[in-house]
Amino acid sequence: MPTALHPLWRVLTLLPGELLYFVTVGTMPEKAREKLGLKWTTRDERLLRAFGFAVSYGVSALPERLRYFPIAYQARKAARERSKLVGMLEHRPM
Repeated sequence: MPTALHPLWRVLTLLPGELLYFVTVGTMPEKAREKLGLKWTTRDERLLRAFGFAVSYGVSALPERLRYFPIAYQARKAARERSKLVGMLEHRPM
């Protein structure tokens, strides 16, 4: 990256970096936070829970092809098709 773009890069990565730090500290066991001397308040806990709820709601609203990695999506699709075929074979007229 060109040196002239370093300040822009710092600004663009500030928010994601802060969010990553917040989630990392928040999901640590309490004893680990204490040993590392990291501050965690009840307000932080409420914010983390609200963020988790928002992520959970947002992901569940996505279509299946965006919700899963491509290999998992294809596996789920194949399982549905296989199940449909088995159902059709079981109920075919003999």
